This record gives sequence, structure tokens and C-alpha cells, in this order.
Amino acid sequence: MISTPGGREFLFLFGGYDLKAGKPTSRFIFMDVATYSWWTVIPEGPPLRPRINAAVAVLKDKIYIFGGYERFDEDGDGCKPCYNYSVLRLHTQTTPFRWVVEANDVPYSAPLPADFVVGEALPILEDNQILLLPGRTTGEGVRELSLKEC
Repeated sequence: MISTPGGREFLFLFGGYDLKAGKPTSRFIFMDVATYSWWTVIPEGPPLRPRINAAVAVLKDKIYIFGGYERFDEDGDGCKPCYNYSVLRLHTQTTPFRWVVEANDVPYSAPLPADFVVGEALPILEDNQILLLPGRTTGEGVRELSLKEC
């Protein structure tokens, strides 16, 4: 959730798979939680890479987008991970507010391995940091659970 200085709160969706277009998207869709209104936001700056299942975290006025996949495993050779991140900043000095791309497709740097697959991005608010958890590129080793086991 994102909060503005005036106290408005928003939920957002980023990326995913556009069924009509038949390909990944980089669309940002926001929802005002007070009015339940939805709209698409086009950030200022270079276009963001379309990503499926990107890990996203919000810290203060920034949205951090890590990893994700450029495509599904369509031919049996695994998904194609994105090994980079992007950052957007909310500028509230203007009306309407605007989102600006501050960093786009920046490769991971040490100590993070260049080919690290991010599974989750968890904000640690007290320390203004983000904990990155590993992801996977295949379904190998995934255990299927049935409702009887839960």
C-alpha cells in the first residue's frame, strides 16, 4: 500500500501477463482504497521491462521492482528470469501526483550474485531496507499439497 502526504492510500498492481495481448506487461494499475476507483499510471521516463511475477516492495515514496520473468516456460527450457531491478519515485509536489522512473533495469551488483532469482521482496520499515528472498526457475522439487494434508 502507498500513502501520500495528504493521507490518501492506494493499492497497485505491476506487470503480469496480458491475456488479450498474449505477452507480459509492464502496466501499473492503481486503486484508491477510499473511493474504489481504478486507473492506469504511465510513469515518466524510460519504459519499464514487462515482467511476470516480479517481487515488489514499497519504502516511503519509492516502489522497488526486482526480478520477475520475461516469459513463461513455454518450450520446456524453463522461465527466463530478469536479473535486474527498477525504482520509481512518487513526486507529490505537483497536482496530480506523478511517478518518475529513477532507475531502470539496473543489473544486480555484489554481494548479490548476478544471476540471483528473486522470489519475494519484503520491506523492513524500521531500517528502511528490503529483504530479498530467493526464487526459482523451474518447478522441480515443488511439492503438491492436497486439502487433506492442510
